[in-house]
Amino acid sequence: MFQRVTVVQDGLVLPRMATTIPQNGVKSLYTISGGVVRIKQLYAVVTTVIAGYLAALVVKEKGGDQVFSSVGGQKIPPVDHYIAGYQAAIKKVLPKAKTLNDYSQDFVDQAKCKEIALNHIAEGAQVVFQVAGQCGLGALDAAKEKGVLGIGVDADQGYLGDHILTSAQKKVDVAVFETAKAVQDGSFAGGEDQIFDLKNDGVGLGKLNADGEKYADQMEEVKQQIIDGEITDIPAEVKGN
Repeated sequence: MFQRVTVVQDGLVLPRMATTIPQNGVKSLYTISGGVVRIKQLYAVVTTVIAGYLAALVVKEKGGDQVFSSVGGQKIPPVDHYIAGYQAAIKKVLPKAKTLNDYSQDFVDQAKCKEIALNHIAEGAQVVFQVAGQCGLGALDAAKEKGVLGIGVDADQGYLGDHILTSAQKKVDVAVFETAKAVQDGSFAGGEDQIFDLKNDGVGLGKLNADGEKYADQMEEVKQQIIDGEITDIPAEVKGN
């Protein structure tokens, strides 16, 4: 039997509650039976780079406006890192693409994110990327309502419908499971950093929809390029439109 795993948020703007999975942080603390391990998912941002490449390739094939939306919860580093990687990848594929970005100043109220997304779609956005936790579900609902694509965040949000191109996952479940397994087999050492990245499947893309499946092999190539260090200098700052 696995020992009990308690998840504690670390340095986030969200309420600090035990057994709550962080919605927008890049690292978390997992306390297991008195031993503490800091599980770092600092490389979750690379999944937004892959998602950005995918979004750009899909829009390029479809033709029409090369406009991309992102809806952030607040302008804080954990959010901006995601958005910056997404935008940079889009510009690599489509240098003349327009990227729209706004912040809801909220991680809960879905109506606020939906309004922002609807405004972006009215400006021609073909893809909406949410980085706003529960609030961001409103942005993805706007994408569904208007017949454009959405990209989820943190967990696989493909369950929301076929309009979800993919999701930029942190795979917190993998981090917790592997750490709990280490406790069970006796290899767990409290107080040490455990890194979860693309190499060990600690972060990655969620389910691809029909549009995304066409580029599954290319996304694997991009993933390997990141692992091999061929794609570097991923920006952390969000640029203007």
